[in-house]
Amino acid sequence: YPISLQNLILQAHDTLGYPKDYFAGAILYAASVAVGNNASVELKVGWQESPALFLALVGKPGTNKSSPITFAIKPLLKADKESQERFREEDALYRKQEKDADALKPTLKKHLVSDFTPEVLAQILQDNPKGIGVYVDELSSWISNFNRYHSGNEEQFWLSTWSQKTLIQDRKSSP
Repeated sequence: YPISLQNLILQAHDTLGYPKDYFAGAILYAASVAVGNNASVELKVGWQESPALFLALVGKPGTNKSSPITFAIKPLLKADKESQERFREEDALYRKQEKDADALKPTLKKHLVSDFTPEVLAQILQDNPKGIGVYVDELSSWISNFNRYHSGNEEQFWLSTWSQKTLIQDRKSSP
């Protein structure tokens, strides 16, 4: 029978001990990744917003922050694993047919990334125009990794990403 989100949150709280607010936030995050740029809301004429959501579950150690998000993103992780397997098969076939000018190079479709550079994220977004979710278990590790490979403008990159500004990347190392 269909279950409401409210009942799911309450049952997860009662049976698994998930804090209601963390689990509700995790579900909203997973839903925003699943929807991506496929839908938007027009707040007023000419102003549209898609359901991009930045979520940080903040609490003391041991307050069960990781389990609710892990549960909520499980379908996205499963879809990404299946997509990775399809990509490997398609890529192997493509490499065999590489001399065929009509063969289309496969792209990896995915929902989530965890460990990446802004340059790699730009390529992933090019292959996934619907959008991508960033999942990092520890907020402090995400922030401490800003500019880990070079001094740069990663903080500004994320501020632009949050407001869904177009990313224009012109580097010698990438097309």
